[in-house]
Amino acid sequence: YAGCANEKVAQQRSRCLTDFVAKFPNSTLLPFVYRLEYLTYYELRDYVNTVEHVDRLLALGDKLEFNSRLEALVARAQAFYLGSGQRALQSPEQLNRARSTSAEGLKAVAEWKKPEGLTDEQYNQQKKGFTILFHSIAGIASLQLKDYRPAAEALQAALALEPNDALNNYRLG
Repeated sequence: YAGCANEKVAQQRSRCLTDFVAKFPNSTLLPFVYRLEYLTYYELRDYVNTVEHVDRLLALGDKLEFNSRLEALVARAQAFYLGSGQRALQSPEQLNRARSTSAEGLKAVAEWKKPEGLTDEQYNQQKKGFTILFHSIAGIASLQLKDYRPAAEALQAALALEPNDALNNYRLG
């Protein structure tokens, strides 16, 4: 794992991590490996694989500590947002997964305790940003599923926090 983590070239790091998982599918290091995998795919702007590897990490359930889960949910939402135009993320299964992980993200943000080293203002800004992101993803996914009432509710919730967001205003329209 350390060799993979120290690899500077993202494509080589990705191959190394894939090989690691194949050799050690039950390793106690899997939470770290999956995190590094999704960060590597994000670096490569491969949002479909980013989402897939975040989902692998989230599937670990209780083996994942709270802050790692929140970080993964945020990364998934960001990758879905950036890759939502790709066919692989437009299937009903992917869209429903985006909505359910957004709901999970909103719940996690509500439970999130202020980390040490953040001012109250920084914490509140991050919390607000995460909340807007999760509502936006729920709205986008619902729109693509042609489920308009939940889409409108999610987008209105995002706009309640950031009324000047032109894209969410457009989506709501």
